[in-house]
This record gives sequence, C-alpha cells and structure tokens, in this order.
Amino acid sequence: MGTQKHIIDREKVTSSEIVGYREQQSFIYSDSIIPSPQELEEYKKQDPDFPKFFMEMAKEEQQHRFKIKDDIVKLQERELKLESRNEIWGYVFAILSLLLVVGLILVGFYFSYPWISAVVGAVGLSAIVSSFVKGRKYSSRN
Repeated sequence: MGTQKHIIDREKVTSSEIVGYREQQSFIYSDSIIPSPQELEEYKKQDPDFPKFFMEMAKEEQQHRFKIKDDIVKLQERELKLESRNEIWGYVFAILSLLLVVGLILVGFYFSYPWISAVVGAVGLSAIVSSFVKGRKYSSRN
C-alpha cells in the first residue's frame, strides 16, 4: 500500500586541502491507506468495489486521526490547567508558611526569647528559600 523512495544525492566537493564526494541518502515512505493509481487499477480489475472500499477506509482513518489529535489537545489543555493550579497552591502555601515563620519570630521576641526567634527564623526562612530553589529547578527541567 505505502510507497517508498530511495534518493541518493552525490556531489563532488573540493577545497584547498580536500577532494572528495559528499553523499546524501534520503528514504521517503508514505503510509497512506490509499494505494497508488496503478495498484488501484489492479484492484479494480479484480473487484469493482475495491476503490470504494479504500476510500471509505481512508475516511475512517482520517476521522480516527482527527479524534486522536483532538484528544491529545484536550489532554494538553488539562495538563496546563493542572500545572497552573499547582503553581497557585504553591504560592499560597509559601505565603502562609512565610507568615507563620514571621509570626513565630514575633512571638519569640514578644516573650523575650530572642534565641528561639533566631533559630525559627534561620530554619524557617532557609526551608522556604530552598523549596523555592527546588521548585525553580524542577520547573526548568520540564
């Protein structure tokens, strides 16, 4: 059913140092369900309904391919929505955790425990910063 072509392009290459040939080979393959006109005539000789059958099959295959492409587009749209929702929730939790750390620091200072405020501040802020750095590295890989 499909057609296949083998193309060889050869040209002489010369420069001040090199003399030779450059060869490029190409293979072209068509996987169409519709046969070539010559093959279609052969099928028509055997059964006059074969061309109609092939045209129906081509239409069905085209409809199937369109459906698959539509499904792929829908999945990609859904994935983008989920990614944006995850980013928004990440920002919300980052702000909440930042507010919690700042609140704990202020409570420590209020009750005259500056060393607790320093420890909570150092650990909390470093955890928030590291989660942002990890998040950026993860999003840059995708």
